[in-house]
Amino acid sequence: MHRLAQATLRGRLAPCGHLLPMLPRSVRLMAETSGGASSSKAELPQAQAPSTETDKKEERKPMGWGLFFVYLSSGFGSLTFLYYFYKARYSFHQTEILMVDALRRLPFYWPPASRAGEMNSRTDAEGLPDDLKTAFCEWFVATDLEEPKGVTRDDVLELINELGYSEKAQPAKDFLYRGEGQIEEKRRMTCAGLQESLTLLCTLRRDAEALPKAEAKEGEEVAPPKPDTEALGILRRKVRRSSSMLNSAETLQAAMAGADAASFMGDFPRPRYLVVFAENASEDLTIHVKKWLTSAGLLVELDGLGAAMIKRPPFLVVSSDRESLELEAERLGYLKPHRALAPFIPGQGLGKIEFETRPEEWVRGYEGYERPDFWQPGERIQLLRHRLEQVPAPVEELRELQVSNPTALAVTESLLKALRIAGQLEALVPLDDDFGRERRAMWKEAIWMADSPVDRIEAYFGSEVALYFAWLNHFTYWLLAPAGVGLACFLRMHYFGYTVDDDPYMPFHSLFVVFWAACFVRCWDRFCAAKAWQWNVHGLDKRPDEHRPEFRGPLHTSRVTGQPERHYPYSKRLFAYLLSVLVTSLMLMIAFWVMICSLNLQGYMETNATSFEQVFYIAPLARLSHTGAIFDPHQTEYFGLLAFGPVALHVLAIMHLNKIYRFVAEWLTVNENHRLLEQHQSSLIAKRFLFDAFDCYISLFYVGFVQQDIRKLRQELICLYGVDSLRRVLLESIIPLVLEQISKRRISKKALELKRSEQAHFIEALEVLDQPLYEQFDDFLEMVIEFGYVTLFASAFPLAAALSVVSNMVELKSDMFKLAVVYQRPISHRVSSIGIWGQLLQIIMSISVLTNVMIFSMSEQLASWAPWLYKEASFEDVRAGRLASVLDAVTGTKDLVIREGAGRYVIFAAAVLEHIVGVAVFILMISIPCQPDWVTSEIQRTKHFQRTRAAAAGEEK
Repeated sequence: MHRLAQATLRGRLAPCGHLLPMLPRSVRLMAETSGGASSSKAELPQAQAPSTETDKKEERKPMGWGLFFVYLSSGFGSLTFLYYFYKARYSFHQTEILMVDALRRLPFYWPPASRAGEMNSRTDAEGLPDDLKTAFCEWFVATDLEEPKGVTRDDVLELINELGYSEKAQPAKDFLYRGEGQIEEKRRMTCAGLQESLTLLCTLRRDAEALPKAEAKEGEEVAPPKPDTEALGILRRKVRRSSSMLNSAETLQAAMAGADAASFMGDFPRPRYLVVFAENASEDLTIHVKKWLTSAGLLVELDGLGAAMIKRPPFLVVSSDRESLELEAERLGYLKPHRALAPFIPGQGLGKIEFETRPEEWVRGYEGYERPDFWQPGERIQLLRHRLEQVPAPVEELRELQVSNPTALAVTESLLKALRIAGQLEALVPLDDDFGRERRAMWKEAIWMADSPVDRIEAYFGSEVALYFAWLNHFTYWLLAPAGVGLACFLRMHYFGYTVDDDPYMPFHSLFVVFWAACFVRCWDRFCAAKAWQWNVHGLDKRPDEHRPEFRGPLHTSRVTGQPERHYPYSKRLFAYLLSVLVTSLMLMIAFWVMICSLNLQGYMETNATSFEQVFYIAPLARLSHTGAIFDPHQTEYFGLLAFGPVALHVLAIMHLNKIYRFVAEWLTVNENHRLLEQHQSSLIAKRFLFDAFDCYISLFYVGFVQQDIRKLRQELICLYGVDSLRRVLLESIIPLVLEQISKRRISKKALELKRSEQAHFIEALEVLDQPLYEQFDDFLEMVIEFGYVTLFASAFPLAAALSVVSNMVELKSDMFKLAVVYQRPISHRVSSIGIWGQLLQIIMSISVLTNVMIFSMSEQLASWAPWLYKEASFEDVRAGRLASVLDAVTGTKDLVIREGAGRYVIFAAAVLEHIVGVAVFILMISIPCQPDWVTSEIQRTKHFQRTRAAAAGEEK
């Protein structure tokens, strides 16, 4: 059809080219394209024909030696790189190191200089007295152990100034220039080595007479440097004021021999929490809270109650010793492997049992109890949080301090919970045990990995954070199967000239995706159970319910405990539920009309649409998508990017509506006043997921099941999915990286001011308070909605799984970067599953059975298998409102419509097929156990050991 039109236009319009500007734009473009193509093809052979014999000889000229050596060197270089890349275990950084070392061994260079580590491990100080050298080394090591980030160049330059030397001297300028960064403040905050600091002092002392005179201006008097005896006294006073861990040169030798920091600071690395008060908290209250925390056995490592220099609310840094944390672990029932549960078969590990602190012989039986890392960093920070929440609230003293909130003092016995309810406590933030070194090392490891290091994440951040990354790894690996099948279907479809609407074998792809989704959900349950046992958190779903401190209601005597407790009538909660339904429905209506406007802007609404669709036709918006308009889908200006304008506007509208409803949903859930924290979280997640899923899926459901146009559904799915993926990359990777760099520059300037004012111990708190709070909800929500894109509309877009693999790889890196670099350390919770998100996955998987069967029965895919149920469309069908147009917009052939009286058979076939597939999926789900057999055996083994031990203890009594 298209070629016939071009030939006709060429024949009819060639003699009358002056009439072309008067024709419509689409016809004019077709004619110009046809004429231009024909003329260019006619002129091309004449232009490219060689004019002389010389040109022919140049074409047959052999390759020169220069080009030959270029190809040879390129091939040799590529093979060399691949060899070292394989030798470095596919690490680009290690490959670079190996290649540079190999080049240095060639005889083209001067003998290699000593490395920075070798230079800084020596203490060569020519011309410097031994006692002054020893004092300087002791000061350097003591400062390095005391400061969180070690000795910086600013520390060395500050000491140089105190010793009477000038920072303006050229050696001092060179010393500062070797720091990292582009600005002076950043270079001052970079670390300095011991040897280069000693070299600077030796150089300044050797040139003490020449340097000041050379750097001084005319007429300016230069003060001489301090004598050696006075300089020695300054260094020794600084060492005495510094950490008491360093008192002799023997400690310096132990540090330089490679002893780790644990030998200096104790065997057990203490966890630390940042307790941040509200700005309106009184000074007396903060002082009393510090006293109450100390009396409860907690250690206050840093007092920031008077830290006005950093312009932040008052805070405390609290920690605890190992004995107190182990008592808390015994109360909470932490699982640990014990040697008493020896393996019975090869390959079986030690059994796990709840931790106990008595007797001592039993405690020594826990595997690795003597090691400092027996308690993982995530477990230590969890135990410290529970210790903080167990500090009792002195009611009378709080009332004397004017903390008279009745709810705060009556609902909870915890001091910090009561202060949070009363608005006197702003946040509890866990701090890093090693000042962020483990998080940075984790990010460096994750950069070159295909997935995320979930075991390392669990050890540091806890099982709640690790389970998200484990689920994302599991989801990405499992997507490879539908990605391969979908890619094969896509290539076959284009090879044979089919579309998604009439490909007879596309239903088999959707059937495969439905069964794949069922296997994925069940296998994730098995993988989650295995990880929960490995991470010592199995069975935590059955733990006692945690009450919300914000729960309100009149006091009643409990029928169970006999103690006063809050009670909220269920009738009042019903009214809160009704309000939630009304407000959410109103927001969903707004989202629906935003979708209708987007479809009009994309040209999906037509004037000759069905009678039902004409209700949603908005002429002023639909005209913007007509031929030649700003949102014309077939335009070529600006590379056709304007055609994606309506989709981009729709995605931005969805994003802003989700942000608005986030606060609305939180307010509605608080208004429902749930007693338990789990009920509150489940209600909030259900509201937000319903609204976000409605926003993302409603346009797809409308195009697929109201307009029944599978090709439009595919186009809408591609646009929404592509633009949303770009949005996620922009908001979750690029913008956080830019903000993190800006924050680092601002903190560097502030940290320099704190160092100069002798308040460097506040730097870590300043950095933590400047970081945003980590939330996992949006990450989980995006991935679950992506799971819906892959499964709900498998027949319409077979490449969804392949694109999801690429998107998930970016998501893995961006989420890991946010966790390790950008955000605060999240509060660690012990969970054994992903909670309500697993139930939502099962719901989407169940709905996918219905949606894929409906797509099959409402499209021409069914006509390929049952052609007797369909007929070619006519104008009577258009007038009756059964379809919008007689001709297919893509193929130009007549569209198909169900025969009169055959609709009942289509509905019956769809219902039967849906029930068959649903039953098959149900049988498949129940045939796969929820947890591996070895996990079940380990649970039974632990229970058997507990019964045997209890019986033995009863016999002894």
